[in-house]
Amino acid sequence: MAMPAAEPVRGRFLPRLRDIVAPRPGRTAFAVRIALICTLTVLVGEINGIPEIALAAYVVFFMNNADRTRSVLAATLFLLLTNVLIGTLILVAGQVLDWPPLRLLAMAGFSVALLFLASASRLKPLAPIIAMILVYALDAIGHLPGAELATRALLYAWLLIALPSAVTLVVNLLIGPAPVPLARQGMAVVLRDTAKLLRQPDPDTRARLQAQRDQGSAAVLALLHVAGLGKEAPLGTLAALRAAAGTTEALLMLGLAIDASKGVPDAWKHGAAERLDGMAAILAAGSHPVDITAVAFDAQCANMPVALLQDFNALLVQFATDASHGANAPPAASPGFLAADAWTNPAHVRHALKVTAAAMLCYLFYSATEWQGIHTSLITCYMVALDSTAETTEKLLLRITGAVAGAVVGLALIVWVLPELDDIGGLLALVAGAAFIGGWIVASGPRVGYIGFQFSFAVFLCVIQGTAPAFDLAVARDRIVGILIGNAVIYLMFAHVWPVSIAGAIDSASAALLRQLVRLPAGTARLKALAAVRAQAQAIAHQLEVAGLEPRRLRKPSAWFTKHEQVLREAAAAEQHLLLEPAVAETCVQQLQQLADTLNHSPSGDAVDTPGAARHAN
Repeated sequence: MAMPAAEPVRGRFLPRLRDIVAPRPGRTAFAVRIALICTLTVLVGEINGIPEIALAAYVVFFMNNADRTRSVLAATLFLLLTNVLIGTLILVAGQVLDWPPLRLLAMAGFSVALLFLASASRLKPLAPIIAMILVYALDAIGHLPGAELATRALLYAWLLIALPSAVTLVVNLLIGPAPVPLARQGMAVVLRDTAKLLRQPDPDTRARLQAQRDQGSAAVLALLHVAGLGKEAPLGTLAALRAAAGTTEALLMLGLAIDASKGVPDAWKHGAAERLDGMAAILAAGSHPVDITAVAFDAQCANMPVALLQDFNALLVQFATDASHGANAPPAASPGFLAADAWTNPAHVRHALKVTAAAMLCYLFYSATEWQGIHTSLITCYMVALDSTAETTEKLLLRITGAVAGAVVGLALIVWVLPELDDIGGLLALVAGAAFIGGWIVASGPRVGYIGFQFSFAVFLCVIQGTAPAFDLAVARDRIVGILIGNAVIYLMFAHVWPVSIAGAIDSASAALLRQLVRLPAGTARLKALAAVRAQAQAIAHQLEVAGLEPRRLRKPSAWFTKHEQVLREAAAAEQHLLLEPAVAETCVQQLQQLADTLNHSPSGDAVDTPGAARHAN
């Protein structure tokens, strides 16, 4: 039952292959939708002769989510922002077209402004993409001889966002899944797996449930939040489903505990499994279960974990009616557009300046060397930059992994497949295949999902070289070289200019984890709060792994890693005691409070003395 603390990876990073290949509900449908949107985008772009259409196909990945609501919102926001910014560019293009220093200044200005919003506002997922498109558009007009061609280049830049946005809107409105059914489906899968574990346990089911437990209910709650924004279900239904999401996570936790316990009669397990299967069927049918009866047991039986079975029954009875999650609960405060420290934390401005400097260095390099083919170095700078040095390093490693894999596939297609194609149909088939594989990897989760982005982009860059199948190896080579150069420049910038350690975020997260364990509420609310602890602990374990990627001079000493590994071990042990032995709760709380005090006062727990160290992790 106890969760072993993950060993941080210090100096190396290997993505987990099982995340890429593990099945997930809705994964195939998402990959098919991504492939369809990318294929239609490339088809329209090729028919109309839009240059750099591979970039438009790549933008598709940033617009689409598992549900249609978030996809439609993202595509609409992309389009609105691009309209405003391209309009601004048209106004200034005439002034900067013939004067390279002023054009460079305009590129840097747009970049800094948008990257500041990426760091300090709710535009975080979109602003870097917009910045990349606009900066590249200004670069492109610098190579054109007249104002008319420059205006056309800006129109093409607008199309690179407008086209995938329009296709995303149409496809998602037609076949995109709604968030509420997806949330119900996610809960139904967990309940069915828990029932299977109780009825006939096996290692695969147990491992699958452990992985679901580590992920928590955040994805389901996010879907319900989006459904609330889009008013896609009555408030009472959304409140009941939010309560059900927390209860489902707690039932999963108890199911694992019961599976590991001795003395639970098989008859009770089969009865509980029937209840869970029935609840899953109701969720899958488009409703939520109510009036669930408890599973009776004889409390006098020897060695029976009575507390566990009582807790399980309590959760069944109030599955979707928890008062703490009901309609009368006070609404959570909505965050503003800008972060609370947007104007006071210098880390936001420093982040914008660092990424812009890296991008401008790449621009100056390929402009001075007249090696325009490596313009992907500029694009890379906007794609991999995150808040901290460690997170940025992790992302660029994922980008390199995906880019190299995609380049190998793309070059193989150029050598052996593209020469055999003589129409656009074959090219679209290759685009669809690359997009499907990329979408499948993206759906694997945040640990390795970014590999999918880069795999598809590298293949697109190799095979989409014009309005017909082409097989110029030099084009593919230059674009991949550009990606590697951009990764190198952004790493050097983040490692040596205002480096930001992830240590502060880990310190804050560990302290918050201990505080939550110390302040657990009573009753079934305790079970739901305890279920949420695992996902938080897993997030800290991942951050510790990423912290091992920091440069040696920025990385914390071994004692700091040991301290936080101890926090994870103690949290896992406390979770087990609080779940199986409620009578020792007071002793556990005291021990956790002592550990929290030690963490707060230990020199090894102090944040790194670098700007922005205490900022939240991305």
